[in-house]
Amino acid sequence: GKSTLSSSPTRSTLNNMLKKLNDSDPVQKLMQRKLIVLVSDEHKKRYWPEVKRIRAEYPESLFIADKNAPPNAWWTLAESAGNGIVVPVIPDGKALSTTRILGMYTPTGDSCNETSHYYPFSLHYLAICLTRVLTRPSKTHIGGLDNSVLNSAMIVINFFGLYQHITADDFLDKIRLRIEQAGGDCASTAIQVRFFVSGDLPDLPVDFSETLIDALRLRYGYNKNKKDPTRLSLDPAVKAMEQRLREVVEKHKIFICSLQVDESTSRKDFVDQITHFAKTINNENSIITGNSKNNLKFIRLVSIDISQAALHDAIKEMVYQESEVGKAFEYLGIDVKTLWVDNKSNNGIIQKPHVTMAYHKEFSQVEIRSKFSGALGNTVDISVSGFLWNESIAAFTVEVPTTSMEGNKIPVCGNKFAHITFWKKGVKAFESNSLPFLVEQGRASSIDIHHPISLKGKFNFWHV
Repeated sequence: GKSTLSSSPTRSTLNNMLKKLNDSDPVQKLMQRKLIVLVSDEHKKRYWPEVKRIRAEYPESLFIADKNAPPNAWWTLAESAGNGIVVPVIPDGKALSTTRILGMYTPTGDSCNETSHYYPFSLHYLAICLTRVLTRPSKTHIGGLDNSVLNSAMIVINFFGLYQHITADDFLDKIRLRIEQAGGDCASTAIQVRFFVSGDLPDLPVDFSETLIDALRLRYGYNKNKKDPTRLSLDPAVKAMEQRLREVVEKHKIFICSLQVDESTSRKDFVDQITHFAKTINNENSIITGNSKNNLKFIRLVSIDISQAALHDAIKEMVYQESEVGKAFEYLGIDVKTLWVDNKSNNGIIQKPHVTMAYHKEFSQVEIRSKFSGALGNTVDISVSGFLWNESIAAFTVEVPTTSMEGNKIPVCGNKFAHITFWKKGVKAFESNSLPFLVEQGRASSIDIHHPISLKGKFNFWHV
């Protein structure tokens, strides 16, 4: 469980690590970071306001928030973090695996088999979480959630359900986006700890799997009808489901417990990765000090902006030198002479031509600023080396230099296909990212520019 990761052995190891950093690292020595752990089960006041208060008092601290954080808490979490960088802690890939359920049970006893719902965690993960709670001896859990609680099994099901309608693939992106929309900063990678033993997991026993699915159907149906099954312990359907869950756990608890790694393994993963973050955070954090972060605008993307006039001149030169490009333009119905002349009838021509260097879903706000702020406003002499197109989208392949015309270092483009989207018809502009793949599949064409054309642009941040 989460409290295992923040237990006394973890705190001791992390305190020793911070002491060594404070003694050896000049930046760290100046900050004198301290470790603070706030365990939600021990804290009787409102949790996130207390986190915010402590973070404001110790802004440079390494703060471990020992609390489940479902989607409805992400905005509050970001506000509580202050000028810190949020690093999610998640279980391994076998746990972070989408579960899809078909059907629901309503409080009236009806069932609907056409409703679908999905969750970012696996049924194996739910099985272990449930088994851990139901095998806790009475009065041994600091938060009071053990087998003596009347509806403890359904409480676990309800926790799982708080993440509904999020897939495993989208999970981290949604966390990051929500936190950054709230004005916070979220690391681009999470701390991921091992949860299951190595190798392929055996299937869950059929009766265990069916019981978990039925419990999720019941929870979803009650939730859709604005009823909380954890507060309806006398409801016949809820009472029966609680009993089924307890019986199936008792029957298979030895098997289920054999699927999880030892606590020391998860703890080591957590300590090793948080140590890495602590050692590398200084360079990122140096650009955000005090309360100035709260005044920074959210950066949607980093671009090299190209003026319409500059790209128009380059295209005219390109068409003159490369007849194949001219033929492609004719096929697409693009008149080179009138590009951007009439914005109301531009035939799909992109109005703000640019090279996307970084996008907020791939980089945290801290990473964007730390990597690209030095190039902001610089002029870049890029080279147009190709033209990729089909009947829906067209883009120019470009090569970005390693230094700007001012002599500053240009970070590597975050997009493997560095390009300028030029034209589209019936599709979104970002679909140009798929052009290299479509060329490989024979669903788009590629033309090499034998005499690459120089094109100047300026580094810019696009804000929301």
